[in-house]
Amino acid sequence: MRRCPMSGEEMTQEVFHTVTIDRSPYGVWLDKGELFRIAEDLRDETDWKDYAIAIFHSWFAPQARPEEHGMGTEERGLPCPLCSEPMHRDTYRDTYIDRCDKHGVWLDAGELELILQRLRHDRDFLRGIRLRLSEVEL
Repeated sequence: MRRCPMSGEEMTQEVFHTVTIDRSPYGVWLDKGELFRIAEDLRDETDWKDYAIAIFHSWFAPQARPEEHGMGTEERGLPCPLCSEPMHRDTYRDTYIDRCDKHGVWLDAGELELILQRLRHDRDFLRGIRLRLSEVEL
């Protein structure tokens, strides 16, 4: 069983959409590829009406200045649940992703839901994350 990088406690497994993820009260661990599989499942479930509503909302959403997007990399040093090496922390807009280049990503509590909410309202959001983390193939 994998351990939470924040607390060291064992995580539980659950099926989220069609993907088995590891969860703790502090967040979720997603193996390589799982974040994008969940996003693809969500996109497949969203019908054209939801997409049209998302586009309509995006027309009226306030646009952040570039410095508010928070793009960049910083070191946080949480250990990867698989290899215990320190993970890198990437940001895209206001989303933070701790990543192990070899094994996957850690998302703090609420961050997975935030990513999926952003995806529902902005189809290009996932593309931006994918470009930001392209070397990791998440």
